[in-house]
Amino acid sequence: MTLMAKNDFVFVTKVEKTMEGMIYIPEMARERAQMGMVISCGPGKYDDDGVFQPTTVKKSDRVIYNNYLWTDVDLDGKVVTVIKESDIYGILEQ
Repeated sequence: MTLMAKNDFVFVTKVEKTMEGMIYIPEMARERAQMGMVISCGPGKYDDDGVFQPTTVKKSDRVIYNNYLWTDVDLDGKVVTVIKESDIYGILEQ
C-alpha cells in the first residue's frame, strides 16, 4: 500500500526521544512535543495571497511536532500519525 499525503499534511511514525546521537529533550518539553520520522508529505499549499508554498520536510526527516495537534491512524497494524506541516517545530539534522 502506498501512502500519499495531500496539501501540507505530513505522515510520520513516532520514534523514541532518547536515540543515540540526537539532541536531548528535557522531560518538560517531552510532554509538549513528539518526535517522529516523516514517511510521506504533501507537495504544499497556497497561502492567503495565492502563492504556492512547498513543504519544507521530506521523507526520512526526523521532526519534532506539537503533541496535541495530531491524529493517529492504524494502517495494516502500523500506527501512522497525521499532522500539518505548520505543527512541526523543527527538523533534526544528522
